[in-house]
Amino acid sequence: MGGSGGAAGSMPAEAGSAGQGGAGGEDPATTPQSCSEVLLLEPGVASGPQLIDPDRLGGEEPFISYCDMLTDEGGWTLLGSFQPDSQLDTSGETALACFDEGCVNRAFARLPIKSDLRIDAADVSITGDNHEAMLIINRVNKDMRGLTLQSVMLGSVRTPLQADNYSQRIEFFRNDRHCGSWPDFGHAMCFDSTLVFHDLSACSPQYFTIGVELVSGEPYNNCDGWPQAPGQSFPHVLRFWTR
Repeated sequence: MGGSGGAAGSMPAEAGSAGQGGAGGEDPATTPQSCSEVLLLEPGVASGPQLIDPDRLGGEEPFISYCDMLTDEGGWTLLGSFQPDSQLDTSGETALACFDEGCVNRAFARLPIKSDLRIDAADVSITGDNHEAMLIINRVNKDMRGLTLQSVMLGSVRTPLQADNYSQRIEFFRNDRHCGSWPDFGHAMCFDSTLVFHDLSACSPQYFTIGVELVSGEPYNNCDGWPQAPGQSFPHVLRFWTR
């Protein structure tokens, strides 16, 4: 698999001077729908907060989201940073960009996942670029495409993240982290298993928001899952991006 470094080795730049209006200004008809569209309209734009409007003329107001324009060719829209012991607003109404603080951006509830999903991981609150591992899933499972992360994460339908082609993943580690640092999460990053939303469990609780399955569909470890029972098998904090 991708190993330590790979194409995802470039870390996000500091928030640049990109303005509140994004590449398309505040005209609803031209406001970019995502950070990947910002990058398409303005190649070379710095990482930082940008105004986006996922539904464009659908009636919802544009909002600010943080864009990573550097990692793995850029175009990443930040969705939110989650940790088990925090009381996060998952309504999708926060006005925060959520790069320098643990919170959930409006993109969590309003930006459909079209292709790629990125997960940053750490055992401490993720702010800026202090994450310890990164998993990039190029072309998520077809059952996730067109859905928001809010609908997948807060719903009740079992949904594998990865498609069957496991060569489409890129892994990145730093601070001496490796595949064995979090056994279950690391197994999904480096070996023949996949992360699954709403993973059924034979233990308590009855399901995990995120668990792990082998390629065969069998549970890899049915008693650890994030965030209900992370144990030592999952990172404490996960931050999600899409493009």
